[in-house]
Amino acid sequence: MSDFIPEEQLNKPTTATHFSMRTAFVVVDLATGHFTKSYSPRNSYPIQSTELTFNMVPEAVPTGTGIHLHLLLIEFFQEVNGVSYPLKSGTYNALNIVDVL
Repeated sequence: MSDFIPEEQLNKPTTATHFSMRTAFVVVDLATGHFTKSYSPRNSYPIQSTELTFNMVPEAVPTGTGIHLHLLLIEFFQEVNGVSYPLKSGTYNALNIVDVL
């Protein structure tokens, strides 16, 4: 993803200093209960007013029969003395289904 300005384009908690965005592909076979998954890298980025470019491409797209889901996770953190802590309320964190095939 490129041309992303976190300060302008994220609805974020006031105490958040960083965020992470991660995607996943999941294939679920409801008949057998079998599933496969693949995640993009999880990286933390500062909430800033300058443009960011980052990678949200999963390792591979899983194959198989069943329902194919494409998911997006956004999480917020606060950095204190160089350590990143997840915000306790989690109110702004979101896991969304982007697409179902």
